[in-house]
Amino acid sequence: MKTTPLLLALALSAFIGTSAASAEQLVQPTTLIADTRLSKSALESLTLAPRRYDTFWHTGDERLAKAALSPTFIDHTLPKGRTQGPDGPLMASKPFAPQFRT
Repeated sequence: MKTTPLLLALALSAFIGTSAASAEQLVQPTTLIADTRLSKSALESLTLAPRRYDTFWHTGDERLAKAALSPTFIDHTLPKGRTQGPDGPLMASKPFAPQFRT
């Protein structure tokens, strides 16, 4: 079975474990397993969206979720009553960490 560099770059083992101080400071993976043939810029490009999305869950900054998710995002495990598309995760995040909401 051939593993693609994209798959390896997005395999964030122990997922993202630290929080961010602000939306501009994205969380960093505690462990990142990636294809060593990837350039630093390619690796940064491949991990930007997951880092933005994880920082959104840590901070509640919806701009980060909107930047990370495609307008055509589809949640294949969508619970009943939740909006499909990028608005679904925004809706789902509302009960979490209300101290971050502005």
